[in-house]
Amino acid sequence: MIFHDRLRAPSAAPLLPALLLALFTVAPGIAQDQPAVDAPAVEAPQQQSASPWASRCAANGRQDPLECNISQRAVTKQGQLVGSVTIRTIAGTDPVMVVSVPLGLYLGAGVSFDVDGANGQQLELETCDRAGCYAQLKLTEDTLNAFRGGQVLDIVFQNLNRQPVKLPMSLVGFTAAYDKVR
Repeated sequence: MIFHDRLRAPSAAPLLPALLLALFTVAPGIAQDQPAVDAPAVEAPQQQSASPWASRCAANGRQDPLECNISQRAVTKQGQLVGSVTIRTIAGTDPVMVVSVPLGLYLGAGVSFDVDGANGQQLELETCDRAGCYAQLKLTEDTLNAFRGGQVLDIVFQNLNRQPVKLPMSLVGFTAAYDKVR
């Protein structure tokens, strides 16, 4: 019976929401302005020249427009995805930022972001699925310029105890990655 149950469990993905809930609600020693998860280092000495932004371009068919994106992911030390930022571009349209945050958050607070601690902007959560919750925003030239000139993009949301959780995303290499797909 145990062997049979192991065969039916294809992955630990169903355990991820419970794990994240535990991370966000059981850690009483975490200061309010510090993340409850291990986010990627913003300026680790060995990563200063390497960009944390991954890029990808694809089209559904030969006649379809090319859709490109750059993205960065925040993961725990164990490799579990906690959140991500993706910027999509399609020729002739405004770029769109899609933010993914984990399940087990206080939905009423929504999600916000800021660049280097300034110019915070609120995002409305649009939907959630088994993988997390999502918000998106059409990016203005002012916001893109802030990303180009900044060092850290902070994604902020609240856990179920209504304490802020901050996922820092490095903006090192953002300009080169964005220019490559634009």
